[in-house]
Amino acid sequence: MSAAPDVLARLRDAGAEVVIRGGRPILRAPAPLPTELLAEAKAHRDELLALVTGKAEASSGTPAPSMLDAAGNPQVPCPACGCGQWWRLSAFPERRLAGAWHCRRCAPPPINMFIDGATIPAEVTARAEREGAAA
Repeated sequence: MSAAPDVLARLRDAGAEVVIRGGRPILRAPAPLPTELLAEAKAHRDELLALVTGKAEASSGTPAPSMLDAAGNPQVPCPACGCGQWWRLSAFPERRLAGAWHCRRCAPPPINMFIDGATIPAEVTARAEREGAAA
């Protein structure tokens, strides 16, 4: 599993925002970021770009078909990070044309886009975390 989702989460925890300029990820933060975190972000630059633009691989927070219900909605937390919030580009009113689901933590939605959301109940997320810890 890629370390990029963890790096992205730690960047956000530190108050940083990843924006795309000229096809490259740029960090904006209200205060200087720790040197180690900057080094990790640089080491995972291409993966961070994929996460931020929603082009992440399946291992970075896209649900497998077996994780979807009959209507095509996610039913379990993200296998990469355990987050229970999903998004996809909306094709309102043509739901059948909507994009693939993405984990809100691993691949945050682009700003100013129409998106659909799905949230996995907290008890399902907690149960999945317990089962993962027991494995």
